[in-house]
Amino acid sequence: MLYILIILSILSKKGISYAIKLSVLIERDEDGYLVATVPPLKSCYTQAKTMEELIPRIKEVIMDEGKTIYLAGRNAPVGNTAPHTEGGAKG
Repeated sequence: MLYILIILSILSKKGISYAIKLSVLIERDEDGYLVATVPPLKSCYTQAKTMEELIPRIKEVIMDEGKTIYLAGRNAPVGNTAPHTEGGAKG
């Protein structure tokens, strides 16, 4: 079991860009695949044979979930968000 931190920039409805930090749980299943899940986002999971394949896939799934949350008008159930500026995230 391994936890990694992914930082993504997401644009809010008001046009504010937020840096979002998410912990991603990575485990190896019985078939040898790496399985990544994002605990606060229940529908965010994917799998791959290598870490090089897994990281872009989990980022894509997170972004897709963010779009779903945005379109539904819900708040993302994640912590550690801060407005993003040219110099980096504040907070």
